[in-house]
Amino acid sequence: LKARLDITETEIDGFPVYEIAPKAGERRRILYMHGGAYVFQITSYHWGLIAEMAERLGFGITVPIYPIAPEHDFHAMFGMVGDVYRRMLEETEAEDIVFMGDSAGGNMAVVLTMMATEDGLPSPSRHVLISPGLDVSLANPE
Repeated sequence: LKARLDITETEIDGFPVYEIAPKAGERRRILYMHGGAYVFQITSYHWGLIAEMAERLGFGITVPIYPIAPEHDFHAMFGMVGDVYRRMLEETEAEDIVFMGDSAGGNMAVVLTMMATEDGLPSPSRHVLISPGLDVSLANPE
């Protein structure tokens, strides 16, 4: 991957954050939140998808390796990802940011948007939700 893409690692709130971008560079960015029921870390499947998207779409992709349960709680998870978004906004206009996530990551994208609104932050331009976990109560029979 490093031959085809620029990959850098930083740290926010003590957890790694990866930036994957086409060699040509791009101002548009995706904040990708991986699925895993909030208890499993990112998988090789996710990394393959991220690399493919960076190459095909030409977007830079920010991938937080957020704290997971049971070692960490909701506040640590969403606090860290919220801090990642705040840092992205220092470098990129909200209109050039897309929130993307699969499963629990799709849920995280929706919740992060609501939290950003409550904090007076601009919303991202788009959301791409892949099989998002939206009804965790399982109250909807459909």
